[in-house]
Amino acid sequence: MKTREYFYQIDAEGRLEHDGTVLSDVQFLNFFFRRLRRNDTGLYGEYNFVSPCGPEMNYAKSPGTAIVFRSLSTDGNSLIYGGSLPWRFEPAALLRGSDDQLYHPGPLQEPGRIAPRLLLDWAAHMDYDSQWILLPQGPFQSLDAPHTVGRLPRELDALACLPDSQS
Repeated sequence: MKTREYFYQIDAEGRLEHDGTVLSDVQFLNFFFRRLRRNDTGLYGEYNFVSPCGPEMNYAKSPGTAIVFRSLSTDGNSLIYGGSLPWRFEPAALLRGSDDQLYHPGPLQEPGRIAPRLLLDWAAHMDYDSQWILLPQGPFQSLDAPHTVGRLPRELDALACLPDSQS
């Protein structure tokens, strides 16, 4: 039986697109992102991720990481990616990439990006004067004191950050 192949784009905001259409079915998005992994098939190298599905192989191309945390759960304990998949939120684990985006450990043993819209929501709880500092309030209330955001290690930065930003 021949494997059917499908090709997707995951944009910098974490939206999944197929043939120019943004997919929004939460159940499908959760199914797709639960199976997502780095493309180690040796095929279609420009597609850096795959999401296998029985006799089908879904190839996905993404600038940097494919995991983009688009919201915070109402209880503040989980970041949400895909359709509605939760990932435990640990404010002290946030790191800054060379692309000046914020990253958090994610499900692919590499960091997921905090969506710009979510970062804007958090801006009132951060100090950007000389460094990025999380203030122990709002989404960061679990911190005991202000926390300076560190930098992504070089090898993770190369995997996760948006292209043309690594220095």
